[in-house]
Amino acid sequence: ANKDKITKVQRDVDETTGIMATNLQRMTENLANLDALEIEAGRMAEESNMFKKSSRELKRVYCWQNCKLRAIMIILCLVVLGVIVLSICMSNDCSLPSGGDGEDKGEEGVSIASGSQGPVPLPPWTTTASPMAIATTMTATSTPVASNTTTFPTTTNTS
Repeated sequence: ANKDKITKVQRDVDETTGIMATNLQRMTENLANLDALEIEAGRMAEESNMFKKSSRELKRVYCWQNCKLRAIMIILCLVVLGVIVLSICMSNDCSLPSGGDGEDKGEEGVSIASGSQGPVPLPPWTTTASPMAIATTMTATSTPVASNTTTFPTTTNTS
């Protein structure tokens, strides 16, 4: 009976030793895996920092590209607007007034004397004139502007 107890204890010790050896082997493998994971995590951290840096640089490049594109579009719109205004001005024969006699002549032939007391008619393409002023300047044939200025008959340009 004593021998059975010793054999049983020996079997339990051998089984426990085997389990402990297996556990030590697994622990060694886990440490190796942990070292590999630490190396991989460090590499991934470096890559994420490089990605963050390159994405900031790319964002900066595209921001400047967007600003340049907007500036080009604004300049292009201004050029097109200038061409349109110039073509309208050329088709309406809007030349600058020539001085010399002390009086400026407007497009409608109305004398714009310094010190005139009445309203000065504006050209029809200006946006500051009211619709009534445009209609008056386009339909009137000879309307006195002020009592001390001379008016001339208006002509309409059909071109």
